[in-house]
Formats: sequence, structure tokens, C-alpha cells
Amino acid sequence: MLPLRIQTASFLLLTLLCLIILPGCWSAHEFNNEFILLAESIDTVGDQISVTSQLLSTEQSNGSGNSKSQNSTQAQPQAQFFLITGKGKSIAEAVSDYRSKAPRYIYGGHLEVLFISEDAAKAGIMPYLDFFTRHYWSLDSVWLVITHGPARDMLTLNNPMMKYVTIGLEEYVQKGERGIEITTLSDFLLNYHSDSGTQILTSSAIVYPKRSKMNDMEQLKISNTALFCRDRLISFLSPEEGAYYNYFVQDFRNTAFPIQTPPFFPQEKLTVNLNGKSPTIEAIPTEQGLTLSVKDTFDFEVTEDTSFVKADEKYISALEESVNENFSDQLRELIRHTQEEKSDVFNVADRLHTMHSELWNEVKANWPEEYSKLPLQIEINARYRHSRTMTSGQGYKEE
Repeated sequence: MLPLRIQTASFLLLTLLCLIILPGCWSAHEFNNEFILLAESIDTVGDQISVTSQLLSTEQSNGSGNSKSQNSTQAQPQAQFFLITGKGKSIAEAVSDYRSKAPRYIYGGHLEVLFISEDAAKAGIMPYLDFFTRHYWSLDSVWLVITHGPARDMLTLNNPMMKYVTIGLEEYVQKGERGIEITTLSDFLLNYHSDSGTQILTSSAIVYPKRSKMNDMEQLKISNTALFCRDRLISFLSPEEGAYYNYFVQDFRNTAFPIQTPPFFPQEKLTVNLNGKSPTIEAIPTEQGLTLSVKDTFDFEVTEDTSFVKADEKYISALEESVNENFSDQLRELIRHTQEEKSDVFNVADRLHTMHSELWNEVKANWPEEYSKLPLQIEINARYRHSRTMTSGQGYKEE
């Protein structure tokens, strides 16, 4: 056994070595010397790329600030965020330009959304996304949003209900009456390498209301309408088509669906709630060749308190038929639009490749053209669940 003095000396040397190696981070930055990156926008200005960053100072994020300015009666309120813009021939040069203007270290680990303008998206967005995927920060969950108009405007949205645009987007997604899933960077890259190579991205626009009242404000409107082939924007779906596209990527979740001409009372308006799984769409072989088949079964319920909603079997059958017809017509318009654009946004190619590999080998060389010519067959089975129409209670006369 070693003497006590040698044991003590060994322990002290080991402790000293741990104090040298283990504590702290070599590349650490003090929290009070950082800006937190919340969102970025990418625009094209001539032959240059313009990148604008929405930055939050740590004094604002933790609710503190300069004590001297807080005690001063003449102190001006601090801005909720700051914007810094950089320009360059490439995305890396533009980012380097705005970082050189910031007096503090910019921490990008909290980047939540990347706004890309329509003009920049038409030229191809993969160079931008490649830059972010190579960064050491984990940015796979960053939202990608294509903007109508300058992307920088999204960072200066004048809406007191949204402290930051990223918070507004998150609340819209989580609490919106009509659910919408915003495309992330990882989602885009996954679909980019699919057999079809086409997909729908989220688009956004700022709605300017008529300034009739002092409390009017700019409103952010988002929808899944940006139609991409590989990394290039080729067109936009209509807002109605974007809503129906959502049915393919997520469950109905009590989706409100308007009936254009309710049975027996075509002059009235009627809305129903849909409940069920997403429709399935695939290319199936037939004697005449491949056919684009869409099938769906869902329940629906009447939502409005209307006196013409009847519970008899004749009316229910007519109502189910009307829902089938209306829903099928809307789906047909959406799918026909994608066929006109030769864009297999539903990834029919992947399913065909998996289920019928021999057929896929015959058509894969010219798949966009083949997809545009596929005959469409839609089978919708809507089943009436119940009505929410009030028949008793205060204000209703007993019969």
C-alpha cells in the first residue's frame, strides 16, 4: 500500500488536472454578449442575394434591460427585435456581410423560420438550403416559407397580436381552426430526393386591411400552395386548392367543408365537419393501362343550426350524395391542376415504385409526362354521423 503522503499528492495532481481539462467550453460566449437569431429572410436584389436577420437581444429575452434607462423618465422603449441585412454574390457572402455588422456574437441555434421570396425561389433554393444544412447548429426543424412579395417584409409585420413573427406562426399552426403543417428543412430534403421530385411548400402573404379603424392591423396569411419541382418554384395553387391539399398530408381534424348546393334547399348555405383519415392516391394497373385512383371514406356532421336539416332517411341519403359530389369535384380540380403542371406532389411515383417495380421501370424515364396523362378515378364514401341542430332548450317551443 502506498504511503499516505503519496496518495494525497496523487489525488491533488488528479484534481488539478481535472480543473484544467474539464471546466467550461473553449468556444463559449457570454449570454449577455449575444444576439439570438429568430428568423431570416432571403431576397434577390439584382444579381445579389440579400439576407436579413431578425435578432433578439438577451436583455429583451430575459425581460431585463439597462437599469439606468429603466429608471429614467425620458427613456425610450427598447425595440422588441433588431434587423441586420447583408448582401453578396452568394448566400455565404451575404451572411458573412451581416455578421460583420453585428457588435455581438449571433447565436443561430434558435432559428425557427426561413422566409424565401418568390423571385429567389424561382431561381432555385438548394444553394441556400445547402448552406444551412452544413452548419454545425441543428437546423433540420427550421420552417421554410415562400413569400408573395419581399421576404424581408415578413420580419417587420405590423401586428400587435404577434410579438415576433415566429411566435405568430407557431400559434397559427398549433391553435388554428384549420390545421396546417409548415414544411421543415428536413421535410423538403426528404421529398427532394423522392422519385417524383415535386412537392408543395408553405407560402405566406401579408394582408393589408382597409384602414377604416384605428385598431386595424396587418395580418399574416399562410397556406400550402407553393408548387415546387426539385428546388424551383413553378407556380402556386389557389387557397382553396391548398386547403384540399392539406387533406392529403394530415387527417381531417374536424375540417369545415362548405356544401355549395344543399339538397332540397339549394338557396341555403350549409357547412359540415369532416372526420376521418387522409385520402389515398395511387397509380394502379388496369387493362387500359395505369389509372390514377383516389379513395376516401369519412364521417361528417352538420354544424349549423338550420331549420331545413332533416333527420329522415331520404334527406340523409341526399345529403351524403351531395357531400360526395362536392368533395369529389374539389379534389378533381386540385389533381387536374397538378397534372397540368406535370407535378406529382402526392408522391404517386414512390408508391408505384414500391408496389409495381416493373411498371415503374417502364415509365420512370418520362414520369412527369406519364403522370399528366393518367385518367382519374375518384371514389368518395361520405357517411352522415349526426346533426348539431338544436331542437330543444331555451327559446324553443315544445311541440
